[in-house]
This record gives sequence, structure tokens and C-alpha cells, in this order.
Amino acid sequence: MEGWTEIAQIMMVLGVFILALIALLILRKHAGTVTLPGGGSLTLGEKAKADPRIVLCQSRIDEQLVTIRQKFFSGYLRLLKINGCPEDILSENEDADFVSQCLGNIVFSGNGIKSIKSIIEKSLIDETFFTLDFSDYLKYLIDASQLNAQKYMTEHYHTRVRLPDGTERVRPVSCVEWFDSVPEVMQQIRPVLEDVVEYSRELYKVEK
Repeated sequence: MEGWTEIAQIMMVLGVFILALIALLILRKHAGTVTLPGGGSLTLGEKAKADPRIVLCQSRIDEQLVTIRQKFFSGYLRLLKINGCPEDILSENEDADFVSQCLGNIVFSGNGIKSIKSIIEKSLIDETFFTLDFSDYLKYLIDASQLNAQKYMTEHYHTRVRLPDGTERVRPVSCVEWFDSVPEVMQQIRPVLEDVVEYSRELYKVEK
């Protein structure tokens, strides 16, 4: 029986090796494009790096994400100013510094942290970016970005801050105020997202 067990193990290893070899041959045959379970496709390897559409699309997204972050930050600074923060330290204070860190996660983060960047990239991979009607996709992108931003604010930006000595202070801009300002900021961001969608769909010849 032990002999048969060893033979079965060897056959199992050989079977896995053969399947892996077949998968590799199929991947090479299809020029590095793998079909995903959701029906989209993801291009792998050097060919992806050399595809000018991918490079240009990613560059435009990264460029506009910087603009989106600036608009969010300007919106927060406006609230600080309204609530009495001196203009000469408007962007150089503890709350502004913390919000700047928050916006890094809200706009750019990966590694399992949902962000506007990850929302866009996921829709590129599953081809939602291209298969939805232009106006429907833009609405989805704006709604998803707003929801993500407000969720992060609620979880990480607290109106009352506990200090190391156990005392508390109240931020000049409450969580509710920043949360409620997001829809107005999203209207400023709308043309920026629209530019990303138009540019990328044009690269891939998808009609508006």
C-alpha cells in the first residue's frame, strides 16, 4: 500500500507540473493577456510596459490624482480659515498636516487601502471603465470616490483629539463639517475625473 501511495504522490506532482506547463504555453500564445473571472483581462510582462496606451493612461491618472488631492486640501483649508485659523499658518499647523496624511490614503493608497486611485484601477482591470455608458461610469466614479472619502474621514478624522497627557482638544474643523463639505468638493473634482475618463477611452477608441 505504501508503494501505491508513493506512486500516487509522484503522479500528482507530475499532473500539477503538466498543468502549469500548459498554462504557461497558453499565456505565451495569447501575448501575456490573462482573462479574469469577472470577464476582464489583465496584460502581463514586458509587453504591458511597452504598450503606449497603458503608459499614457496611467500617467494621466497619476497627474490628475495630484489635482484631486489639491482640491480636497484646499477645501479643508477654506474651512479652517472660516473657523478662525490665521491665514499665515493656514497650511502649517497640526490639523492641516494630519489632513494632508489622510488625503494620501483617500486619494493614492494601495496595499489593501481603498482609494480613488484603486477605484479607477479596479474599473480598468474589470473593464467597467470601458463597458459602461460614459455618463453612467462618471456617476459611478464620483459616487464611489465621495463615499470612500467620507468613510475614511468618519473612521480616522476625529473632532476631539486625545493628547498624551490624557487631556482633549477640539479641532477647529469638526468631522461633520469636513464630511459635509465633500459633495461641494466633488463638484470641483468632477471635471478632473471626466478628463481622465475621456482621455483613457479615447486611447482605447471607446465611444463617448
